[in-house]
Amino acid sequence: MERGITFATIALLLVLIISYIVHLIIEMEVSSTISTPKGLRKKIAKIVNAPKDVLVADLGCGNALTLIEIVRHNQAKGVGFELSPIMGIIAKFNALISKPKVKVEIENFLTADYNGAEIFFLNLPQKIIDLFEPRAKMLLDTGVKIYLLNSSFKNLKPIKEHELDGGKRLVEF
Repeated sequence: MERGITFATIALLLVLIISYIVHLIIEMEVSSTISTPKGLRKKIAKIVNAPKDVLVADLGCGNALTLIEIVRHNQAKGVGFELSPIMGIIAKFNALISKPKVKVEIENFLTADYNGAEIFFLNLPQKIIDLFEPRAKMLLDTGVKIYLLNSSFKNLKPIKEHELDGGKRLVEF
């Protein structure tokens, strides 16, 4: 019985490690579509400027590294939503080893309960942003803030556009 548990534990760890390595390889190839570029995470965290203990939601969090940086920099709490089970496992692993107050949910953020989040961050293709826009309008009407990296809502006026390195921009609603 103990051998079976040990084997299962080792197998799970190997799957996580292999998944993480595959993710890193993919990120190197297409980092602008999967992950917020590494050099921008700290700048984004400063701009978001979440008050201490406020809940920040990263919708489509990928590896959750941007969310972790926002939470760490601002002493906030975080919840990430990721649809991909592999990326969700990687995000959970990253949150576990970094130890900020971050929780990752593997579910569709378009239908998820955001658990009282007051600040939202999204780095997703414009097509997904368009699907989220009706819900974003309802959220903005309640007083939340939403930050979009390199995209914008078509029918909502931003509060401010923050210029970042490499022609990137963080749009604040």
